[in-house]
Amino acid sequence: MNSKNKQPLHLKEPGAAQLQAAELLLAPNFARVKNIAFEAAGGDGELYAAWRDNTDRHLGRLAQVQVSGKDLQQDIWEVQRDIALATLDGESTGPFSKYFFHASVGGKPIEARPGKDVTVDDLPEGDYDVVQTNNEIVSISRSEDDPLSFLNESLKYAYSRRKRGGGRFEGPENYATAMKLFTDKTLDQPLEGYEDMERAHKLLNDAMGNFLRVSQKDTPNIVELMNVLVSVRSLPKGLVDRRFTPGLLKYTLEGIDDFGDNGMNIILGAMSKMDLDDCPEAAAMTMDLVLRKGVKMHRSGDMLIALRAVSQLPKSDNSEHTVTSLFDVRNALEMAGDIADLVQMNRLLLKIVNDVSDNPNDTRRAKDTAEYNARRASDMLADDVRARRLSTAEQKRAESQISAVIDLAKRI
Repeated sequence: MNSKNKQPLHLKEPGAAQLQAAELLLAPNFARVKNIAFEAAGGDGELYAAWRDNTDRHLGRLAQVQVSGKDLQQDIWEVQRDIALATLDGESTGPFSKYFFHASVGGKPIEARPGKDVTVDDLPEGDYDVVQTNNEIVSISRSEDDPLSFLNESLKYAYSRRKRGGGRFEGPENYATAMKLFTDKTLDQPLEGYEDMERAHKLLNDAMGNFLRVSQKDTPNIVELMNVLVSVRSLPKGLVDRRFTPGLLKYTLEGIDDFGDNGMNIILGAMSKMDLDDCPEAAAMTMDLVLRKGVKMHRSGDMLIALRAVSQLPKSDNSEHTVTSLFDVRNALEMAGDIADLVQMNRLLLKIVNDVSDNPNDTRRAKDTAEYNARRASDMLADDVRARRLSTAEQKRAESQISAVIDLAKRI
């Protein structure tokens, strides 16, 4: 070759982020996860390659935040959220997700700052035509007491507005408001019988489908999301189809910084009612992220909400890590409300160790918690007997509940 045609080779010095990425790739933990992933792929080279391609992108981001991040805990939590969102969009890292979600800083689990308590007063006014649609839905609510009739009339009105003015006449708030007002009405007039449930199922899925459809062009705000999640949490399980779960989790994760402490418990409560079969790994990641974002469990009801949600997860590595996170953030359990709460807690703890996590450490912590619950239940009954607060029938019922608490603890 003519020397005049030779082009010089310019090599760049690797930057700090590149060096950090290389260090992550060479870490012993990453080597172990590679072996696990290779076995999980079962000889499917394309599947393993897809996992690696997706993993490398997130590794690059992780390396960047480790080099330049000002708040390492928060920044790594954000990387984990991106992985959960990508998983909801169908991009899997397979077993490599374990490498990211088992990360720690200084031996401490990754925790993010609590979200802000954003309210409707913090939000800008909505578009005039969308607000007008919403005002009419509220007006229908005042004149129509029956929950099913109200929801049906609201959806018919929203449809007529859309037919008249197109997309500018509808927004996520219209369908979120309709679902929330419907849910409020069912508190006074509960759904009864097969026909009510079937009709509610059809109307709610119509409302939810439209909510998610409109949300693709008009991202729902915190109030709209909260209204929808409160409805899912409050209504009987099964009324909302599982096909909507990925979309609900997506918008929840994207807007999670606007959820305060109460909002986190609402998310977990809604997830305990969702069908997670279509996105089990992303659901486990979402629950894990919520638990590590400032969730406080000062009341027994809060702990029960979290236990119900976690008990819905299928057995997997991500589910196990979610169980571990639950025990890591648990606090103030001694403030449990009554013996019935403690029975339910122990029943859910047993379900979690049987159906969700095979981790011996999770089982130990579950047993410790269950045994604490048993002691607490016995102490509560003793206090009530000394104070003569119980009738004979109430005391017998409490004794039966305590036997159940103790038996469940022994079975863990």
